[in-house]
Amino acid sequence: MKPIGRTLIKKSYDTGVYIHIPFCLRKCLYCDFYSVIDTGLIERYVAALAESILEKGEFSSGKRVDTVYFGGGTPSLMEVAQFERILDCLKKVFDISKDAEITAEVNPATVDDEKLYGMRSIGINRLSIGMQSADDGELSVLGRLHRHFDTVKTFNDARKSGFDNISLDLMYALPEHTEEKWRRSYTEAAQLSPEHISFYALTLSDECALSKKNYFYPEDEVQLKMYESAIAYLRDLGYNQYEISNLSKEGYHSRHNMKYWSLADYIGFGTSAHSLENGRRYYIKDDIFSFIMGEYDEITEDICTEDDMISEKIMLSLRTTDGLVFDELDLICSDRKKLTALKEELVRKVEPFIESGHAVADDIGIRLTEKGFFISNGIICELLP
Repeated sequence: MKPIGRTLIKKSYDTGVYIHIPFCLRKCLYCDFYSVIDTGLIERYVAALAESILEKGEFSSGKRVDTVYFGGGTPSLMEVAQFERILDCLKKVFDISKDAEITAEVNPATVDDEKLYGMRSIGINRLSIGMQSADDGELSVLGRLHRHFDTVKTFNDARKSGFDNISLDLMYALPEHTEEKWRRSYTEAAQLSPEHISFYALTLSDECALSKKNYFYPEDEVQLKMYESAIAYLRDLGYNQYEISNLSKEGYHSRHNMKYWSLADYIGFGTSAHSLENGRRYYIKDDIFSFIMGEYDEITEDICTEDDMISEKIMLSLRTTDGLVFDELDLICSDRKKLTALKEELVRKVEPFIESGHAVADDIGIRLTEKGFFISNGIICELLP
């Protein structure tokens, strides 16, 4: 097989920590993540988080952690002192590395320069700002509270507060979306020059409010053009694509998200949080009241067999531009005969996608092309053992 060019992102196998903050001022119309509107519960929830983190110390004390991620919901609804309380508890339990990446998701409608300065002063060093669109009409249709002016102001305030690692999150294939509107969004985002940009096609569940409205959505062919145009534009500006929907300037990939895609350990705290620790997957159910009362259990997911982990490794790796590196399967399976057979099977199955221009392969491994990324789910299903 012909060698394929790849620049491997160095993977960290230290543990990551995810903190779920399930509060929102209002539910976005496309969202089906677990969240609650009662912000009056935040202080009690933070107290429960602190207790759960300290309890975890009985089992995970001293583990080295190099990423912390506050996700939601809307973490930026918390006060700086509440962020600090959680971080202090993490420091008591874990060995937080000096260069740890500590990220907080931010809704532009929920922060000001004073809060951003406070967040930076307590050690949060990366922001993920939910821009979504540069078009105020689209933001209104999505049920977002902010407008594009708020995004720009939040970004500039963050820069003044000392943040030098900022991600902007965008969405395409929105209701009544056109290529022209999408172009405006990603060019406006790029003009701010963030270190990282993510963009995802809008996917609606049957339960979310937006799915019940009668909007027109772009056809697959138009969505592909949207995807390719954004990648090409950002690449010309020096952004490197390292995952299907994520691009960054050199050295600014999301270290935390790479843990998910490389099957490194991560520990989740809070209602609805999921974890992968020492080969065990577990989660805390979606019930804020049981969490606050301390009446919850870590629910173990179905036991992952070696075959399950191999399939997951293939699936997650092929989302990245590095692709699947055959040698990394050694970390899961030590049976050389089985690994050889698996490699041969993968090479055989990927041939049609190589011929169609959706994948490339060599003796090191397999990766999808930009064209292949857009239909990655179908390709991955075909390649799984």
